[in-house]
Amino acid sequence: MYIYLWLPLYCAFVGVLSTLLPLIYFLYSESGIHYFRDGCARIFRDVNFAATAEKKLDNDVFDAEIEELLDQKLDDLVLVFKRQIPMAGTFLVGGLVEKLKKSAKAEILKMVPEIKNRLLTRMQNDLDSQMIVDIMIDRLKFKSLSYYLTLYCLAGAVIGFILGVMPIAFIHFLG
Repeated sequence: MYIYLWLPLYCAFVGVLSTLLPLIYFLYSESGIHYFRDGCARIFRDVNFAATAEKKLDNDVFDAEIEELLDQKLDDLVLVFKRQIPMAGTFLVGGLVEKLKKSAKAEILKMVPEIKNRLLTRMQNDLDSQMIVDIMIDRLKFKSLSYYLTLYCLAGAVIGFILGVMPIAFIHFLG
C-alpha cells in the first residue's frame, strides 16, 4: 500500500521544485532583477511621459483652472493692498480695481505658455526612467509576493501529485 504512495509524493515534490526554483532564481538573482529593471525601463521609455504631460498642460480645462485661480489670487492681492496701504482703500474701488485686475490678468496669461514650456522642459530633463525603476524595485517588497508564490508552488504540487497518481491508477485498474 505504502509503495503506491511514494510516486505521487515524489511527483508533488518535483512539481514544487520545478515551480519554486525558477521563481527564486528570477526574483532574488542579480540577473533576474536586472531583467525586471530593463523591462520596466523599456515601459517607461515607451510611455513617453513628456508627451502625456504636454497634453495635460495644453488642455482647455487646465487653462480655465489657471484663470479661475488667477481671479482668486488677484482678489486676494487687492485685499492685501487695502490692508497694508490704508490709503489704497480709498482709490482702489469699483471700476479702477476691475481695470487693474483685468490688465494684470491679461499680462499674466500672456506668460502662461512660456511657463508651461519651461515646466515641460524641466520635467523632461529631470525625468530619469532608470532612477524611477530603481526606486520602484527598492520599494517592491518580495514578501508581498509570498502569497502568490505559495499558490504557485501549491499548484505545482497538485499537478505533480495528479501526474504521480495517474500511472498507479492505470496500473491498478488495467492490471
